[in-house]
Amino acid sequence: MNCSTRSRLSRPWRSAAICSLLALLSACSALGPKPPPSGIDYSQQQRQLAALDQWQLQGKLGIRLPDDAASAYIDWRQQPRSYEIQLSGPLGQGATRISATPDGVTLARAGEAEISAPSAEELMYRTLGWWLPMSDMHYWVRGIPSPTAPTGVMERNENGTLHSLTQSGWLISYLSYQAIPPFLLPARLAISRAEIKATLIIKNWQLPQ
Repeated sequence: MNCSTRSRLSRPWRSAAICSLLALLSACSALGPKPPPSGIDYSQQQRQLAALDQWQLQGKLGIRLPDDAASAYIDWRQQPRSYEIQLSGPLGQGATRISATPDGVTLARAGEAEISAPSAEELMYRTLGWWLPMSDMHYWVRGIPSPTAPTGVMERNENGTLHSLTQSGWLISYLSYQAIPPFLLPARLAISRAEIKATLIIKNWQLPQ
């Protein structure tokens, strides 16, 4: 609507339009997460999620540093004693595969020699210049605290899912969830510590049948 059109509106019409807009904004602000289905014990689901050691997620990972920002598509395949993460896009500099077993972690890029390290954190820092706590993220992406690190402040939503927590100096904020029967699993989470900020948007979860 241009300025000349606004000037031709009568005062009652303008008042009605403003009231309608305010009502719409009020309704939108009142919208929140849908209540959980009745009869679900989320304490029990937390225990079940902790025991879930095989899954796959696909989505987008964004990293923001003081002097840089990048994103990549992520495909994370988790097995009981190993995992493989595929990164594609600017963050992965084309295509990057991170493979982890109890013996160590390996990073491979097309046309380059593989690089190995005892931990994913050391490997990421050496090759990318930044790192994320992958051993803890293994739990955070499922919406549960890591049992390998002390838990600081932890806030829960009314339905029992995590709203935020602090562990190992990191702040993890859960921005939204999605129903992946029989669970509610994170759909978007933000992870930050000092000058590192990461956002993970999970488009697809696959759980064992």
